Amino acid sequence: MKTHDPDPAEKAIEAVSEMGKLDGGNEALLALIAELPVGGGAIGSLLAGRWQRRMAERAAEALGEMNKRLHQVGNDKIDRQFFETDEFQTLFTLMLEQVQTTHDKEKLKMLGVGLANATTSDFSAEHRKELFFRVLRDLAPEHISVLKHLRPDKHYRSMGVRSRTIDGPGGEVSVLLQHLAASGIVVETLEVKSMPNANFSHPGAYYEIKRYLETPPLRSYRLSQFGIQFLEFLDTENSENTKIATSE
Repeated sequence: MKTHDPDPAEKAIEAVSEMGKLDGGNEALLALIAELPVGGGAIGSLLAGRWQRRMAERAAEALGEMNKRLHQVGNDKIDRQFFETDEFQTLFTLMLEQVQTTHDKEKLKMLGVGLANATTSDFSAEHRKELFFRVLRDLAPEHISVLKHLRPDKHYRSMGVRSRTIDGPGGEVSVLLQHLAASGIVVETLEVKSMPNANFSHPGAYYEIKRYLETPPLRSYRLSQFGIQFLEFLDTENSENTKIATSE
């Protein structure tokens, strides 16, 4: 009799379900949730089963993207032995962890594509696969939106344009870019205006120099080499992968 081997999506759903199960010692927790003035019913529902279903749906969505990319790449580029390695197990576990903390469709796509790319010959020499997954873990949907803006479209990338530049951002975008710079994904540069040729004998020279010194430098941001390779590894565009360098 022919047996049916569960596909990766079924395995993921089973794994996520096991991760979310409550044991018999959580009656006190459930009692505390029931006493909440608002939201207790929703939280209790999540812990009782809705949470597991949602996590399973997210995992299945990420694995669906993985499946699409593997079919796109083709069998001749897939390293089947990589699926049996500790490295793949680590990446798969990181994916399962991240589906618990994000509902963002684009991030779920990136997780699936990254997991697929990790198994291909195009990225066999890439030693930062786990690092890419861990960096992605700390990015909110707003970070990803900024990165998509910085990355040129396929046409311009084919012409050698690797990054757009954002000059003088303010507000939330500035905070997001500074966080991305701290992660090494973008590079921040400061442009200081040239010193004015002031006539110091002129009464207004003092104010001109003062205004110059009080003017902050212009901040500009662009993708770093690491950021470019990070996005290539997690590329969700429907285009053929390109092999990337592994050094700055």
